[in-house]
Amino acid sequence: MPQDKKNIGANYNFGETNAKNRCSIFRKAVVIFAGLFILALIFNAVVFIVNVKRDRWAGDQYFGKIIEINSDIFTIQGRSNEKKEVLIDGNTVVKKGAGTVKDALKVGDEVIVFGRLNEKGQIESRLIRVFDQNDRRNPGDFWPHFSR
Repeated sequence: MPQDKKNIGANYNFGETNAKNRCSIFRKAVVIFAGLFILALIFNAVVFIVNVKRDRWAGDQYFGKIIEINSDIFTIQGRSNEKKEVLIDGNTVVKKGAGTVKDALKVGDEVIVFGRLNEKGQIESRLIRVFDQNDRRNPGDFWPHFSR
């Protein structure tokens, strides 16, 4: 009898092949999920870069101090004393700090305006960033003045 039990064990390997198969399947699944995760990261990075270039920094950038405000137009003056009129419409976003604000523009504010020049030489603004007057840094040191 002891010999019969030896033969049975030798023939069936007591589930070792099933464990090897499960381990192999697990490894393949881990490799597939890791590959999909890496592809998702790459895709998200590309989408992020495209959106930053397209939405946030598209168009021209103009920096200056607000010297005059009318209902839907204001005038900024750059360091070289060049003046530009800025048009505001319903699609213009005005930001101060981290938040979006309405009616936050006042004479004396330093702003950077993102937008394009129209045929009259006015800036059709898409985004206006108002700089904090209490910030010790000079925003003019970081942004171009009336440049394309």
